[in-house]
Amino acid sequence: MKRIFLFPLLFFCVSMQVQAASLNEAWALFKDNKLSDAKYAFERCSQDAAMKEEAFLGLTLICQMTNKDDEAFKYFKEFFLISKNPYPYAYAMYHTASFAYSDGKLKKERLAFIEEVLKREDVDGTFKTNLYQSLVNHYLAINKSDKAKEFRKNIGAIDKWQMLGEFENIS
Repeated sequence: MKRIFLFPLLFFCVSMQVQAASLNEAWALFKDNKLSDAKYAFERCSQDAAMKEEAFLGLTLICQMTNKDDEAFKYFKEFFLISKNPYPYAYAMYHTASFAYSDGKLKKERLAFIEEVLKREDVDGTFKTNLYQSLVNHYLAINKSDKAKEFRKNIGAIDKWQMLGEFENIS
């Protein structure tokens, strides 16, 4: 009877060790600037549900470093959709090729992704403001100023200011 319980426990411990070793190997390759080997290692890790989230993040970084913007976006989107809390990473990657970086006009898949993220219930106000600003910039870039004004209203910016007098910010 003890053997029946011992075998699954042993299997679990060994599989956890292999998972940790695989991700550690991928990050070690990344640190050594062996990006093609690291990419292959992260791709292997992305096949395992337990390592998938971190693997997609590693793949995002590699593709971003090698100027494969569309591929970086694809991996980041995969990461974002499976992560329990993607927002710290989304904040960090927001103005990069992995997320919403553009010269104004967004590609269709990025535009759709931003609109999809805005529909989520767990998006905080600051991040929503960034997303709306990207939409405003997009619609201004394609000369649809009416649509840009519509999204700008969602930002909540204060644009009617009045001055009362001097203000000194001395602490």
